[in-house]
Amino acid sequence: MSTETWITFWQVVLYGAIAAFAVLSVWVIIAGFGDIKRMFADLGGGSGSDD
Repeated sequence: MSTETWITFWQVVLYGAIAAFAVLSVWVIIAGFGDIKRMFADLGGGSGSDD
């Protein structure tokens, strides 16, 4: 394989990894926000109704 082929291959790998990291980061932020929102809703509503 030529040097240009290796450079192109590693560019594709690098950009693919960056894209996967960005997608996973957004997914974790959105899912985490939903979990925290649900946790606070349970925390606020659960303490008064159990007593």
